[in-house]
Parts: sequence; C-alpha cells; structure tokens
Amino acid sequence: MMVLFRMMVLGLLVLAVGCSGNGSGSGALGDMGDDDVITDPGSLPINGRATYSGFLSLNLPNGAEPGAARGTYLGDLSLTVDFASNLGAMTGHADGFSGPTGDSVLGRIYLTDGILERSTDTTIDYTFGAGISGTLSGDGLRNSVIAGNVSGDFKGQDASIVSGVAYGNVTTYLGVDVFDGSFSGAQN
Repeated sequence: MMVLFRMMVLGLLVLAVGCSGNGSGSGALGDMGDDDVITDPGSLPINGRATYSGFLSLNLPNGAEPGAARGTYLGDLSLTVDFASNLGAMTGHADGFSGPTGDSVLGRIYLTDGILERSTDTTIDYTFGAGISGTLSGDGLRNSVIAGNVSGDFKGQDASIVSGVAYGNVTTYLGVDVFDGSFSGAQN
C-alpha cells in the first residue's frame, strides 16, 4: 500500500514540476535535467552544508471556509541542509507566494526540525522529513495558519536536487481543513 501511495505522490510531483514553467511564484525550476534517480541515503555526505532553491506548492482551500474549492499557491523555496547532523539537519522557508489568480500572497512558511534518515529504504519511505508552519494571507486566504510536514528525497549522484510532498492542516477563523502539496529545489 505504501509503495502505491509513493508512486501516486511521485506522479503528482512530476506533474507539478512539469507544469511549473515560469510561474509567478518565481521559484519554479523548469527543466531540472536527468537527475531523477533517488540518491542512496547511505551515500550522503557526513559533513558540510548545501543550499537548495526552488518552489513549494500548496493546494489550499480557495476561500476561508473549510471544504472550499482548492487552489494552488506557489512560493519560492530556500532550503539549507546540514549533512553533519541527522536531527535538525534541514531548515528553510518559502515566501513570495502567488495564488491561483496570480495575486501576491503575504506570509512565509518555515521549514524546521528536519531529520535525515540515512538508513531508509527509499522504495518504501522518504530520506528526510521536516515540519512546516506559517501564515498566508491574500488571494482568497484570510490569515490561514499552515501546520504540517514535508517528506522527500535527494536526487542525482551528488544529491543535486531535493523533491517531495507537503501535507498538513490549514486553520482559518472558520475552522480547520487539510492541505497537500509538493516541493522541489536544485542545489545552488
């Protein structure tokens, strides 16, 4: 079941990356090359840092009411990985969001408490995970509080790309709803 879920999520990620073009959330990557092979987590560096830039895409209720129609909110992702640490190894943020109508969205989503799983089996689980939190407002959103997680993998022989999924809860003054999304970034 987990393998099927992972295949569906990766298919959605490929679709999201392929459709990102030069979107108004200027972090869209376009062509990332042939680095689509998941990096063996056991071969990741054991020291040093790397920074990645790309996008974070969140499918949020397009309006304040729980159960409202969904819209894609695309922001610029900046991610730092500290390979010398397994706990707290990933930090970053996403901002510069635009909404489904192209309007700017105020706010920032923070990535914190990232964990690297160097012994994971990438056919059934992700290499890393982190918490995400923040508030977005504008283009149909009213002080929407985001709380959730991202899970993903490094790709390429030199871990030059990160990509994965986002999921969690969005809270508005009318209640709580769920969201999903994706992210991808290339090493700077």
